[in-house]
Amino acid sequence: MKTHLKKLLFLCLAGLFIAGLTITASAIAVDKVTTNNEIAGNEAALCIDGDDTRLWHTDWINGPFEPPFILTFELDGEYEISSIGLYPRQDGNLNGLPYVLNINVSDDGENFRTVEEVDWLEYTYDLQTIELSNPVTTKYLQLEILETEGQNFASLNQLYINDEAVTFSERVLAEKQAKIDAMLAANGFKSIVADNEHGDYLAVYAGDGDNSKFWHTDWNNPNVAPPISITFELDNLYSVTELTLTDRPMLDNTYNGAFIDYNIYSSLDGENFTLVKTITGHNNHAEPQTVVLDQPVITRYIRLEGTTTIGNYGSVNQLDYVGTVVDEAAAEPEAPAAEPEAPAAEPEAPAAEPEAPAAEPEAPAAEPDVLEAQEEPVPEAVEVPTAPNTSDSALLLLLAVIFFFGLALLSRRQRA
Repeated sequence: MKTHLKKLLFLCLAGLFIAGLTITASAIAVDKVTTNNEIAGNEAALCIDGDDTRLWHTDWINGPFEPPFILTFELDGEYEISSIGLYPRQDGNLNGLPYVLNINVSDDGENFRTVEEVDWLEYTYDLQTIELSNPVTTKYLQLEILETEGQNFASLNQLYINDEAVTFSERVLAEKQAKIDAMLAANGFKSIVADNEHGDYLAVYAGDGDNSKFWHTDWNNPNVAPPISITFELDNLYSVTELTLTDRPMLDNTYNGAFIDYNIYSSLDGENFTLVKTITGHNNHAEPQTVVLDQPVITRYIRLEGTTTIGNYGSVNQLDYVGTVVDEAAAEPEAPAAEPEAPAAEPEAPAAEPEAPAAEPEAPAAEPDVLEAQEEPVPEAVEVPTAPNTSDSALLLLLAVIFFFGLALLSRRQRA
């Protein structure tokens, strides 16, 4: 009985241990994040995007603003939280680094209570982990930042919960992607990608049909410099005749990132691009620029490559194109251009065939040597073959006679 109890107890403990591991290993995701203060390009969503080159930052232009600065996270379920990690900005500037804050939780997203008061955070670029005095189960988590480096603004690169970087839930990401796909499809695009983008100045905004948003490279990254490119995948195969480029709106008396000199490329597969046209000296950034191509171009991809830009950044408000859908077969002129090489190579085979007949006569030429070698010994061998053959037959006949004679003699003795 004791043995069975021990086994049962062991199994129960093992089950609890495994269950505990499962819970600990579960990723915590966020459905929504809000804040009482942010600036365009450094929105609150960037502190849960998993990218340490982007961050949340409060508005440093229209302030000063007084704390508290608040970030509220709606998790995708109820989780037991035992620690909070704050990863500071990594761009060589710790302005906005939190020093003093409250960690608050809520069951309904409206009524929050403080579960931890923190006043010891250090001036460092390292991840700082706050272990809660008592783990708490919640769906809503809030950071109430009371004092920071710089006092009048706050920043955060990435939020960690239970030692794991927190990101948006798969459901939210899927919904966001569906909206982007629909937005692009409405404007004749399938996807848009760029060498670089900053915060919420995404490449897809260059084809969303909304002039209030635009693509811009990361102005905090000193390594971003021309040539800078953005590639548009069209929603079908088109014969394109013209493009219209709308530059970003002027902010702070500048069109930073607008293309002055740029190349236009086309591609059928998104990998091999052909230069279509080069534009130089584009300086009227207040009005859309229409570029008529020298001849219609059958393409599925359009790439703009800025070789000279304002401020060495890159930006595009909107790209529009004029074209007609063409059949896939129309994209095959490139294949016939390559096919003549095959006929050109085929004559080499007939040219090589004569070599075989040329080599064949060598075999007949070698045959006479064999015949000559056989004919020369014949006169000497003619005298010898017959004698050995005759003697061998006589010997065999003699042996056969002796053998049968012996058998007959033996038979007579047995009868006697």
